[in-house]
Amino acid sequence: MSDMLGIASNGIGAYQRALSTVANNISNVNTEGYSRQDVVLKDTAPKKMASMYVGTGVMLSNIKRQFDAFAESNLRNSTSDLASQKPMVDYAKRVMDIMGDKSIGLSSALDNFFAAASSLSADPASTVQRTSFLRSADGVASRFGELNSQLDLIATETSEGIKSVAAQVNTLTSQLALINQSLAKSPTLEGQPAELLDRRDLTLRQLSDLVRTKVSFTTNGTVNVSLGTTMTQGLVVNGNKARPIGVDTSVVGKLELVLDPYGKTESLASASGGQLGGYQSFISQVLEPAQKNLSALAQTFVAEANTIQKNGIDGYGQMGADLFGFDHQIATPAAGMRLAMNDGMRVATAAQFRVSENTANVTSTRATVKFTGTTPTTQLSNANLVNNPNKSAGVTFKVDGAREFAAVTTLSAGVGATFYLDDAEPGQQLQVMTRDGRQLLGSVLSETEKFQIFKPENGFVANANYSDTYLNKGGEYAYRGLDMFYGAKATVLYGQNLDASGHAGNPLPFNAALESGRINTADFSISAGAININGVALSEFKATTETEIKLANVPLSELSGKSFVFQALLNGSLISAKVDTVGPDFIDQLNAKLDQAGTGLNAEFANNGQDLILKGAQGKDVGGVSALIDADAVQDVAVSSPASLVADWLNGKSIATISSPTFGSNGFKVLNANLGGVPFDVDLSGFEMGPLSQLAQKLQEKLRAQDGSANLSVTVEGGDQLKITDALGREFKGFGLVPAQVGDAVAGNVNIQNSVLSKTHVRAEVFSEVRVPVAQLQMDKPLILNGQTISGYASVDELVDQINKSSAGLLASLNADGQLIIESPQGTSIRIGSTPDGNALNIQPATYSPQVRMVQVVRDMRVGRADIDFKKPLSINGVNFSEASYSLGTSSAPYSVEFGYPAKSVSASTAEDLAKALNSSATVSAIQFPASGSTMRLEMDVAGKALTFNWNPNALPANATAAEKLSAFATSVSNQLIANGVAGVNVSAQAGALVFSNTADIAIRPLAVNAVEIGSDPEVKTTAGSVDKKFSDTYYATEVDGRVVISSNKGDIAEADLKNTFVLKANGDEITAEPGAKNLSELVVRINAKYDKSGVVASIDEYGDLKLSTTDVKGTRDISIGPGVDADGLYAANALGIMPADYGVAYRLEQLLQDESQLHDVRISFGSYVEQIEGFPPVTKFGDPADLANLGLRTGAYIEGGCPDDLLLFVTGKGSANVAAGFSGEPDNVRDSLRSQSLSVKFTAENRYNIIDANTGTVLADRQYDPSVLEPVIEFNGLQIKLSHAPAVGDSYKIDGNFDGLGNNVNMLDMVDLNKKPTENGKTIANTYIDQINNVGNLAQQAIITQQALTVVNDQAIAARDKVSGVNLDDEAAALIRYQQAYQACAKALQVSGELFDSIVQIR
Repeated sequence: MSDMLGIASNGIGAYQRALSTVANNISNVNTEGYSRQDVVLKDTAPKKMASMYVGTGVMLSNIKRQFDAFAESNLRNSTSDLASQKPMVDYAKRVMDIMGDKSIGLSSALDNFFAAASSLSADPASTVQRTSFLRSADGVASRFGELNSQLDLIATETSEGIKSVAAQVNTLTSQLALINQSLAKSPTLEGQPAELLDRRDLTLRQLSDLVRTKVSFTTNGTVNVSLGTTMTQGLVVNGNKARPIGVDTSVVGKLELVLDPYGKTESLASASGGQLGGYQSFISQVLEPAQKNLSALAQTFVAEANTIQKNGIDGYGQMGADLFGFDHQIATPAAGMRLAMNDGMRVATAAQFRVSENTANVTSTRATVKFTGTTPTTQLSNANLVNNPNKSAGVTFKVDGAREFAAVTTLSAGVGATFYLDDAEPGQQLQVMTRDGRQLLGSVLSETEKFQIFKPENGFVANANYSDTYLNKGGEYAYRGLDMFYGAKATVLYGQNLDASGHAGNPLPFNAALESGRINTADFSISAGAININGVALSEFKATTETEIKLANVPLSELSGKSFVFQALLNGSLISAKVDTVGPDFIDQLNAKLDQAGTGLNAEFANNGQDLILKGAQGKDVGGVSALIDADAVQDVAVSSPASLVADWLNGKSIATISSPTFGSNGFKVLNANLGGVPFDVDLSGFEMGPLSQLAQKLQEKLRAQDGSANLSVTVEGGDQLKITDALGREFKGFGLVPAQVGDAVAGNVNIQNSVLSKTHVRAEVFSEVRVPVAQLQMDKPLILNGQTISGYASVDELVDQINKSSAGLLASLNADGQLIIESPQGTSIRIGSTPDGNALNIQPATYSPQVRMVQVVRDMRVGRADIDFKKPLSINGVNFSEASYSLGTSSAPYSVEFGYPAKSVSASTAEDLAKALNSSATVSAIQFPASGSTMRLEMDVAGKALTFNWNPNALPANATAAEKLSAFATSVSNQLIANGVAGVNVSAQAGALVFSNTADIAIRPLAVNAVEIGSDPEVKTTAGSVDKKFSDTYYATEVDGRVVISSNKGDIAEADLKNTFVLKANGDEITAEPGAKNLSELVVRINAKYDKSGVVASIDEYGDLKLSTTDVKGTRDISIGPGVDADGLYAANALGIMPADYGVAYRLEQLLQDESQLHDVRISFGSYVEQIEGFPPVTKFGDPADLANLGLRTGAYIEGGCPDDLLLFVTGKGSANVAAGFSGEPDNVRDSLRSQSLSVKFTAENRYNIIDANTGTVLADRQYDPSVLEPVIEFNGLQIKLSHAPAVGDSYKIDGNFDGLGNNVNMLDMVDLNKKPTENGKTIANTYIDQINNVGNLAQQAIITQQALTVVNDQAIAARDKVSGVNLDDEAAALIRYQQAYQACAKALQVSGELFDSIVQIR
């Protein structure tokens, strides 16, 4: 009974709890997040009774929460995915609606813009249409801005949406942290309240609607949540702690999710899904691309429109400016797009280029032109070539194997540059060509080189062909008239010019000077014609290793009986050879001494025995050469060196050859010659006819005497030729022997070969020096120069002094720049000796070879003939050219000249003697004879000797007159002169004066005349007369062709004053002075007559003007024009009508620079020559950079002014060579450059045409042409010329820049065509915009479809979850009935058991 009661009682309790659970489920059927609960019933443990077990009833084991983790996770994921589509669907549709809207979208604005452009193209001169076009352009810019504003508004909304979602996420994660905190109270999941777990799962589902989560659970049900790709990244809930998320807006225009924005920030870039992911997807897939594409479209449209605009000419005829621009303060281009002009006339409707058909064209073929080119961004295409012309900065190019060339670089049009080729092997060249194959610099290409080089990959146009028409040409024959040069070059330089006040004036030019490097050998050969100087071909240079020493003007006759000492430094060792007494065998004596000293030199006489030559000493440095004849040093010593041999070769020699002269009976009276403008008339009268060699010797002696140097030599060649050579290379002209009697002697034929120097006016000079900054010197160190130890110095001045005192053969000095200059006056090497302690100069010990400097000689100045006034005075370099000329003609002697007051005179029987008498004349005037007791004393200088003459007037009768006394005094002085060995002096008494004169060129100068008291001690003397100025102190007289010419030594004496000062008489009759110079020719004759005094010769130039030339060797002497200032300090006018001044090289160079026909540079270039080898045909060859390198010069390709075309550079020839470059300027704007040119296209054949520079006639291209093409196109430097159909032979078309901005619509038609022009993406601007709308629409549609699909998936996930955790009322109703019935049954059992118990009790 008790068991039955217990079982029923337990059953009632269990089913009562079950009914409560079902009731709880039914009541929470609509509670969000509620999970259905089920009771778990379990039978109680049975009891053993006898041999069986009897059940003891039921018990409530647990109330179980129905939960499927997989279904829950799947629901969270599907919820997240579905939620992510909502922002995409909502906002993408809005974007599409905005961009496609007619009033807001871009399409209508573009349509209006191109319609306005079309209207303007129909009437480009209309201001109305221009204004309308600008208005439509402004509408496009505004529409871009409006679209961007709408997209910005959506961007703001989405940004706020993201922030809102982030806030909701933070709320939910905080709630999860609190839930975790409550869950943490129970160590097991079973011990957790179901309601708490429901709240946890609901919160997770709500969170998944906002963002995709990664979830992990612990054993007690607490949850960790991550927004990253793993549970360790982006952890927002970790136990009872939550980390907030935030939005980082620090980067403009970008939103970035971050974790813990106010703590240890962590990027949440991987966060996705949910509404947050939806916003991000919309922004990244739709909004940002739409904004970027809109801005890109704006930039493309602006770039295209501006390009067209700038390719045209506006209404003012100016280059088009930008039509649109961007406000750079606004980050988004679409928002910042602005109209850049407000003047309709600035709209560029006209094309920049125009093409016109020649009226003589045979066909009606029309042509159109368009510019499609671009401007290069770099000066050189080869980035390895830096802007540094130094050899050390160069790049090595190697040509080997089968290749005949190496590409160097492309030089962009407009960039000026010089390219240097160093270390080139023989035969290597630097070649410069245009893209069309015009070779400008270098040497002619071989067929193999052409074949290899002329390919598009080397920079040439596809149908380029080779032409050397413009190769190395200058002037009018140059490519496009450009001054390009290949070789070595020096130009005129300019220096600062300050006036007396320190103000800057016009820069002073300095003549061009090209310096070589140090030349240490002449052991090389250069063929004749291989090298040119300023266009003049040089002769052959022959290799030599010998040294030649020339001692000039030391004939054996001068040496005989004297001692001779030769001394030199050979490789730093001092050697000497002495001949004690020179005899007939002098050469043998000297050679024996030279051999004994080991010099390797051999001596011989040359040039008619006038010069002593020593040759030999192969491979040795020779310097410090000197020679003594007794104690007298030989003045004219020349020592050859490799540098001097090169200089002599560069200068050349002038040679006049007189062939087959015959003496006849009377021989020749004169040799007429002109050397460098200086007349040389050699008097041959009195020469005894003999062998031609004697005439050569006579001529040489007289030429050298007149020239004052040993540079002229006369030799006999071939037995019948006189060869006159000038080592200085002065210009020869007017050479000829003049027979003493007409028809007797034969002068022979004269052939003149002038030097290179005389043709180029470029003088090569040797210099050998070492320059060391004074600050670099170390006085405590030793110094060995040319093998000689320099000692005894502690200061710079002492060092200079010791070097100059040494036998090193060197000169030392200090310049104003603080440099010590050590130079070899003979132009030989300077050897710096090596010591263990270094040297005082602190430089590398070595042999410093001499160098060659090629200097532009500027000796001429020009005076316009219109400015010359022959009546005014003229002095040049202090020589007065005013003169009184008297022609004696047929008048009879005696001749006299009266001068002074009272009048005095000198006389002679010939014009020549009269001139001599005048030049020697001297007077002592106002002679007063003393009283008795005194003598007359005259002191004189006669031929450099002091003489004193005494005469006692007391020897005459007391009544002698003053005239008688003066006459007697004159006679006494004359006798005393004779007694002193001075004969030929005429002493006459005239007008109270003594007059001295002679015709024997005896210099006489009275010093004083005194009366001396006889017997006085000390002497008592008084002045007894006045010593007048000598005639020669102020004047001088000459005889010219039977005329007596009196000139002044002073520059300010006019010709009229001269004629008034002197009266010339013949046999007592006055001769009238000839009129002065009446024309330029007479002035030239007058100037040239005194060249020996002024150092200036005159001539009439090709323009009929006066040319004055200085005759000094270097051409550097000033030409001083006077007279200068007068007594009042004012400049006196001169015959030339120019400012009296010193006209030096700078002035003369300025004049030269004004004449563009003259070459102002020093240019060493290459020439061609023919090489003939026996058994082989002749071969034309060219000089090459290796030849210049032997001369110490760098080869350069000078393109200093740039070229309108791109240039291609190559190295040809086998070997390695170094190329260095220096360049300046930026690449030409190709379009602007072409606009400034005038080109023509001419068809020379059915299949060929030329492109010609119309300004210079240069053929820029010679190309093949395919007449079968329907619409032929010709391209040149970015110009595209289209032809309507094939032209005929002879048809031509002219292309030039267009400057008519109103009568041309070509450019506006290009603007209209922009509507149909594919842009960078291959589509038109309008289509590109439509594509952008379509892309947005496609994304929106895809989002809708995806949303629909994901809704189904989400519904399925909900159903799957509800199937497990959801409350089904039907199921719950069934369960309720079932549990109710069980409850009722248990209750009945309990009732029965009670009744039974009561019955049993009653029985009992």
